[in-house]
Amino acid sequence: MNNVIEIVETGLKASGLDGLIVPGVCACIMGDISPGGCLNGNCNGAYKHMHSNGQDWITSLKKEAVTDADIEQCIAECS
Repeated sequence: MNNVIEIVETGLKASGLDGLIVPGVCACIMGDISPGGCLNGNCNGAYKHMHSNGQDWITSLKKEAVTDADIEQCIAECS
């Protein structure tokens, strides 16, 4: 039997998405969906964007590529 997290991850993968985001509040990626137990109706499907350093990442509602500077700014604003 699938739990809610497995169902959500299956849906995300089928839709070509990488995780979830509540803009300005939180974000998570497949394999670590809702680590704080915050999964709720405010979550939106999101795309993962990796920094060229290979370590930092963000999720975004935008599928289009973002720059390293965009990722750095987002991380700074969320810290």
